[in-house]
Amino acid sequence: MYIIKSEIEKKKTLELIENFKKAIEEVNNSDIEDLLKEAQINGYKIQIHDLEKQIEEYEELKKGNYKLPEELILEELLQTLIKIRISRGISQSELARLLNVPRQQVNRYEDREYQGVNIERIFQILKILGIKSSIKLKNAA
Repeated sequence: MYIIKSEIEKKKTLELIENFKKAIEEVNNSDIEDLLKEAQINGYKIQIHDLEKQIEEYEELKKGNYKLPEELILEELLQTLIKIRISRGISQSELARLLNVPRQQVNRYEDREYQGVNIERIFQILKILGIKSSIKLKNAA
């Protein structure tokens, strides 16, 4: 599921919700067949619900309400870095400053959920976020 990463993205998400609500009104006032009208409205309501859930998650993360799992596989860690950053109250701009990179670079990292970022940079980010990490290797089953 998509993660809202900044106040700018939250604002865009709120605008999307308003657009879907307006679309529901337009469909309600249209002359299309009731069955089609109901299907379109239900589709919009599902989109609104998903977007509202994303906003709720972002707001909870901003409050610091994120419990870091004891153990993660690498792919989970990469997706979790964004949640950790938000829950620690660190903006993309602040992380960029601490990494000595442009804010746009952090935005690119997060847009790709840190896929393709070298392991040295990942450990640097973890350190900035106050996370102790270790690598555990296991034989494939």
